[in-house]
Amino acid sequence: MATRDLLSHTGKDGTTSPSFPSISSVAMLDPWAFSLEDAVLEDGIDASIPTLSIISESWLTNPETKQVRQLLRSSATTTTGESGGVASLYAPHSVHASVADSVSWLPGFVLRKMGMRGKQESQHDTIRSVANACVKHMRRQGQTAEDYGDLSPSLAPYPISICDDNNDDSVSTTKTEASN
Repeated sequence: MATRDLLSHTGKDGTTSPSFPSISSVAMLDPWAFSLEDAVLEDGIDASIPTLSIISESWLTNPETKQVRQLLRSSATTTTGESGGVASLYAPHSVHASVADSVSWLPGFVLRKMGMRGKQESQHDTIRSVANACVKHMRRQGQTAEDYGDLSPSLAPYPISICDDNNDDSVSTTKTEASN
């Protein structure tokens, strides 16, 4: 059977369903989890499917962050409570457009003026690291967030352990700021 890798930006395609029975890996870029049914959020993505989640820093504070955290938390454990196959990263200093191909449509100064590039973000660094992380994931070379350390400082681990409703969405960027 051929392998099928699914890459989704802001889509709700990151779950398995009868429509996609043979997906062998999932990569989600700023997942749009608000539109998912509660049952899907509670079940998460099948833990046997290697999953990569990359979230822009601005996506950590949008109104649907709670649903994104719930999806990641549910996807991180199997029904037996074992750790699942989710590697979750975030892109410090980035905005939503930073993890999409739209950053290559316009010159850098126009992107910054339109708010499509983070104030402290170097041109093309984030999208280049996102693309490299997706390739690494689809080649099965990354299993945990730490496996993507070579893509720092553009990407950093987003610990799923902070994904509970009692925590705020702040993520330490000390490592990133120190390396700039």
